[in-house]
Amino acid sequence: MAQTKPILKPADIWASNANAANKQKPNQSKLDSGWVYGEKPPHNEFNWWWSLVGELIVHLEQHGVPAWDSQSSYQRGAFAFYGTEIYQWTGTNGTSGQQPTVNPKWIEIPNTKDVTDLINTIKADLSKIYIDINSGLNPIQNQNIVIEKSWNGSVLVLDTKRISTITQS
Repeated sequence: MAQTKPILKPADIWASNANAANKQKPNQSKLDSGWVYGEKPPHNEFNWWWSLVGELIVHLEQHGVPAWDSQSSYQRGAFAFYGTEIYQWTGTNGTSGQQPTVNPKWIEIPNTKDVTDLINTIKADLSKIYIDINSGLNPIQNQNIVIEKSWNGSVLVLDTKRISTITQS
């Protein structure tokens, strides 16, 4: 049975049309300490909080990963959406500063169309394709990537860093 999930649409965001007086960010002291047991939060702070939560959920629904931000602190391996692409942070933990298209520590994640195009190229009657590329890992040494089409329709991609099998449809 397929699982269903609630979908939050922009029109469903709490207090999305509230005026500034009814939706205000609490001061830093309150953000640091939070509401204490028994405290009734002011309506404007409560509206601000739930509106923020709704906006973040809708953003993730629409993009799948958070948008890149120059002020965010990224953990190694984190993903961010920038422009029309998804990138992965390979630097040390901390603020990335520069945009993913500029900072070489952001690596663009190939989309499925790129992989499909590669598989369609291999579907030709060629049994082996050798590609010589500059891996970017060592600018002095090029790496050979061997792509082999096997009898069962799978594709084996080999390089010095990884081995993966992609099964064709």
